[in-house]
Amino acid sequence: MRKVISRENRRKIVHMSSAHKALDIRIFFKECRSLAAAGFDVTLIAQHPKDEVVDGVSIRGLSVPSGRRERMIRTTQTIYRLALEEDADLYHFHDPELIPTALKLKLRGKRVIYDVHENAPMDVFHNKPYLSPMIRRPMSMAVRGMEVLAGKMLDGIVTISDVFATRFPQGKTCVARNYPIVGERLQITGPDYKSRRPCVVFTGGLSIMNCAPAMVRAMSIANKNVTTSLVVVGKMEDNALADELLCNPGWQHTDFRGVVPQQKVYELFAEARVGLCLNQMRQDYVDISTNKLFDCMLAEIPVVVSPIPSWKATVEEFGCGIVLDENSPEAMAEAVTSLLRDPDMAEQMGSRGRKAVLSGMTWEAESAKLIEFYARVLNWTPGSITC
Repeated sequence: MRKVISRENRRKIVHMSSAHKALDIRIFFKECRSLAAAGFDVTLIAQHPKDEVVDGVSIRGLSVPSGRRERMIRTTQTIYRLALEEDADLYHFHDPELIPTALKLKLRGKRVIYDVHENAPMDVFHNKPYLSPMIRRPMSMAVRGMEVLAGKMLDGIVTISDVFATRFPQGKTCVARNYPIVGERLQITGPDYKSRRPCVVFTGGLSIMNCAPAMVRAMSIANKNVTTSLVVVGKMEDNALADELLCNPGWQHTDFRGVVPQQKVYELFAEARVGLCLNQMRQDYVDISTNKLFDCMLAEIPVVVSPIPSWKATVEEFGCGIVLDENSPEAMAEAVTSLLRDPDMAEQMGSRGRKAVLSGMTWEAESAKLIEFYARVLNWTPGSITC
């Protein structure tokens, strides 16, 4: 039994993003769908081929901008216009570049929430190669200043971690962690662990940032000792990387499937023997959680992770995988080989990971906190019915 808001007491919510696709995992599959299922009238303004209703969420599609300049100017202007047309009770936005848009909505008397997915000031400083080194620091400070202003003027802040929450006023900040959606995943089953083919899965696409060359190279090294293959879903960063990977000796052991429906991703997890969660060591990633880690844990497969502090802490706390000492092909190959050669150990790691997630690390628990936070921001007690 769950409670939903009665029709006569519904509130209209608008989520907005200039940089993310509409069917983003956190924005759409977690937040928007949960809010719609709870009875909110939810509209999402984000990049999408057309206007349509998906799983109870009304999507107002934005065209994909041709570049950063168009996104920062024309896309944000379009979002502001569409947001005013919706005349919502609450606006919830997901990109720091929309802070000026949010402040304009606030000046019109609207209630507005900022969802902080990333450490934007550190991201500008460490991960914007197109910016001159001379302007990265002042721009990083400007972004930090904008976030401080947002924390003071807006009605609420949603973050993904306790560390992020310390950057904003405690009384108006909610932490909604990137834990997996458990309900729909429990219905997806695969073969018994030891009867699965020796498949390694990565769901973050292929890019320099997620160690793609090293990951693919590791498959060549691992196959000298075991028979295995790497299945990757997601986007290819660009043609230059594609050309590089085609010459990588591990490419013959790599099955790159591109973007696939989320249901197919879940099914792939249920068929795999090992999951990868890899990223370069960036300062702005120190405190960021990742969907991939918890997805592997829920799928009951051991995970091999980069030595990013928050990821390392989770894996070591629950004993659900192997933390690399470095993001080298050799280290990745050694970790994968050890898990495939010892299926008993690997299965136990996977079992511990799943148990940890089911003990409370679920999006269902986080979404309940988000709905309570909405009610507080709206100064509203939802009349509800049971269904």
